[in-house]
Amino acid sequence: MVRQTLEEAAKFRKTLYSKLDAGVVPNHRELLHMVRILCAGMVNDLMKNQKYPTFDQKMTLAQKIIETFPILKVTKLSDESPDYSFFFWQNGGRGPNNEHTGLIHNHIRNECKNMSPSKKKYKRTPKRQQVTTVSSEIIEMAQRCAQLEPTSINFNSISRSMADTHDLLLMMVDANKPVNEILNVLPHLKSYNGIMIQKAYERLMPTYNKESNLKQLFARGLLNESGSFSSFQDAHVRGCLRILLRLTRRGVRKTLQSIDPDSVDIEAELAAPVIQLIENTEASLQQQLMKYVATNVHTDKEVAPHLIFNGNMYLMYIQTQVIICGTDSINALDTLFKSFTVFRLPPPATLQKILDFIEIMCYQTKRNSSRQTVNNLAKSFRDSLDAEASDSD
Repeated sequence: MVRQTLEEAAKFRKTLYSKLDAGVVPNHRELLHMVRILCAGMVNDLMKNQKYPTFDQKMTLAQKIIETFPILKVTKLSDESPDYSFFFWQNGGRGPNNEHTGLIHNHIRNECKNMSPSKKKYKRTPKRQQVTTVSSEIIEMAQRCAQLEPTSINFNSISRSMADTHDLLLMMVDANKPVNEILNVLPHLKSYNGIMIQKAYERLMPTYNKESNLKQLFARGLLNESGSFSSFQDAHVRGCLRILLRLTRRGVRKTLQSIDPDSVDIEAELAAPVIQLIENTEASLQQQLMKYVATNVHTDKEVAPHLIFNGNMYLMYIQTQVIICGTDSINALDTLFKSFTVFRLPPPATLQKILDFIEIMCYQTKRNSSRQTVNNLAKSFRDSLDAEASDSD
């Protein structure tokens, strides 16, 4: 089939007879020409019928090329890779959730670019244009909203106004305004225990899974790193921290070496990127927070957003601002992880993996991570959930 197809292509016969039949490997340009000829049928199906080539089709073609012309085995990408890897290699040899590689896959992918967007099976989310100006009506609406008291009676009015003035938030984050300036203009992002931040996230991420369930995810996290973070009473916080530890295992030894065991609790230090505890003393919460903020302001390095817990209430510290998140740990964690997107703040390296994991497994705003550790754990969780679902059927 491979040889017959190539013989029927008059422009390739010279390469076929003078090189492939003579045991000479064609140059890269000639190999690209060969692949275009052999993929013509698949491309035709793609363009006319929107029928995408299957994994098996691409793999089989690569294998048949090598069977027909064994000399092409020398093109394989490494000693460990399959003989046909130059033409098609599953996940590029990097494991699940990575893109396939090889001339066949690349050619098909490039041909997809010639399809009209309406016919594509996989559609990219259009890139949002930056907001540089807003109307005076939006500014006046935001000012009126800011004057409303954050009561239960005003909740719907404030929620609608925050949605109607969303472009003002976009303009400020596009301009890289600091959090305190954003909160001065849109103070209700601090209201209702973080709910307005969560709603802003949903507007920013249209593919967000509104049925997402952090509670289930963190409950499953308790099955990892058994016994860790036992000093944290809330089970969902423990589950979150155990996922964090599981994902950062490789860096834990280095982290432990940097911690003075005589000065701090090791588990508290490992948990610090997510949550930090303050003692519930006789001093008022306001006094405690003023002291906490002052301590962080005068530190030598910028302090990333994180939660604070005083034994009764969760709060979020973000660029010297403190936002009350209430007594529900899931609500507080949800607000923390969504705040990086809402205020467009880069997550610290210590949180990047767990944030990727949550966006894949729960929010479903990502399909995979650039970090293989995250992809492996996500697959493990999915397999476990699928097994439970099949057992319940």
